Amino acid sequence: MKKLILTRTTLIASLFACIFATAACSTEEEPTIVVQEKETASVEKTDTSKAYTYAEQIPVYKDSEAALLTFLGSNIKYPEAAEKAGVEGITVMSFVVETDGTITDIEIVKSLSPETDQEAVRAVKLTSGSWIPGKNNGKDIRFRYTLPVRYTLD
Repeated sequence: MKKLILTRTTLIASLFACIFATAACSTEEEPTIVVQEKETASVEKTDTSKAYTYAEQIPVYKDSEAALLTFLGSNIKYPEAAEKAGVEGITVMSFVVETDGTITDIEIVKSLSPETDQEAVRAVKLTSGSWIPGKNNGKDIRFRYTLPVRYTLD
């Protein structure tokens, strides 16, 4: 019997708390609209110094990823020292595609060998200026692009 009374008391207290909270929040102003306007305004700001890793539209080399793969496939030469040593695997690199389509800040994320890394960097530098930049809210942005380059011997 005590549990039943305690439960009813708890429910009644919760009901009054909800009514009080609703009454306290009801004003002539609509605070949620003001908050939404402030959030929208801050979202529209684009930090031009930051290189994004996610975007509504990521950068594209010329007009497609296939064009990038074709270009790299025909321009990357297997380094002689790596070939003689039988080096196979993946070099992972990262670079920033600027708002004008140029490439900056090239970094090796995962090294295969110094020779394969240098060759991948050399080939990617050749693509500079041929990129369509990424976009957020319709505005060009700096974008950090990660690219794996696979080396295999036939």
